[in-house]
Amino acid sequence: MFSGLRGFFKALIPDCTIFQFLAYCIKTILKEEKRIDRGKLGLIGYSFGGYATNFIITQICIFKTAVSGFGSGDIINSYFSYNEIFTSPNYFLFENGQFNLGSFKENKELFLLNSPILFAHQIKTPLLGFAGKEDRNVEWKLQQEFFIALLRFRKPHISFFTKMELMAFQRRKIR
Repeated sequence: MFSGLRGFFKALIPDCTIFQFLAYCIKTILKEEKRIDRGKLGLIGYSFGGYATNFIITQICIFKTAVSGFGSGDIINSYFSYNEIFTSPNYFLFENGQFNLGSFKENKELFLLNSPILFAHQIKTPLLGFAGKEDRNVEWKLQQEFFIALLRFRKPHISFFTKMELMAFQRRKIR
């Protein structure tokens, strides 16, 4: 059983953090692929991957830039939010879903250790972020709060928030 991004790789490789694993993977690829310019590596994530991008760049600085779409920057706020797509509170995603952190009441420390907004002051990687104000899955304000933190800490970033939902990258017909 693992908990959050920090615990995921410990389950795969004991005594290894996600950051050590990521650095190892990148070094291995760069060693094999001489055509890759190590000074131009980027990181992109969308939805849960957007959260992961936000979190990873708070911990390591090996990317020239990063892009985060619909990524939560504050998982504590997200835990206590309502998900209109699933018509239920979001805590199920954190307790038994992608995050697998268990309950906030019993695992506050894990939530604190895995919440990007608490480490925003450490970011050195320029970040582009986006969200749709009509998205019903990932509340756009969770992305907005993270970018306000970056603004406060004078970190390089650009963010934009569209009026429409972009989560599916397509326009859906409502029947």
